[in-house]
Amino acid sequence: MGGTQPDGQPQPAANYTITNLETLRVISDPLRQRIIESLTNEPHTVKQVAASLGLSLTKIYYHINLLEEHGLIRVVATRQVSNIVEKHYQATAHKFNLDRSLLTFSEGADDAIGSFVSEAVDNTRAQIRASRQAGLIDPAKDAPRYRSLIMLVGTSKLSAARADDFYQQVQLLAEQFSEADYEAVSDEAHPYSMMIALYPALPGQPGEAGDETSSPINQEVSDASSHP
Repeated sequence: MGGTQPDGQPQPAANYTITNLETLRVISDPLRQRIIESLTNEPHTVKQVAASLGLSLTKIYYHINLLEEHGLIRVVATRQVSNIVEKHYQATAHKFNLDRSLLTFSEGADDAIGSFVSEAVDNTRAQIRASRQAGLIDPAKDAPRYRSLIMLVGTSKLSAARADDFYQQVQLLAEQFSEADYEAVSDEAHPYSMMIALYPALPGQPGEAGDETSSPINQEVSDASSHP
């Protein structure tokens, strides 16, 4: 459940769980993800969202309606402007999770999850490229840790007990990462992004230990172990 902002408006909940394929398809769209992101920290009108994203009101209205219909954003305030009721929207939550039932294999679920993963990877790639071009990511081995990019792609063979331990550690790390966002009250705080995927893999997939085609560490990534 969300709380209440100082002005009396409800604020986004910490997490929202997506439980159906239609909502998953809606949030998989990259533009809708940008709209949700723009509405996470504070409410905005459709006009304000359109201006911040450089898009027409007509196009934004369509996506806003879909997001509201599926509970991903909501109206938190209204204001009468002439003869028009101006609505202020905000994201329903800071973080959106997938219900495990959506991972059950079916043609519809496979397409929706595939689209969701593809968009997540594409967005991450675009963000990393933009951060590098802006000089935010320093590829030097002696760069400060907070300026580094850490990226690992690979496969390890784990016992069930060891895998369970890793899942718990990853879950804890994700929770700590989310909680840190609420603690960032300093003006010096800077946005950081993290993408994690941990899953059982088929034997013999690229990246498995001992596979000569494996490339577990990106050549351009700063070596985090070089930091004290």
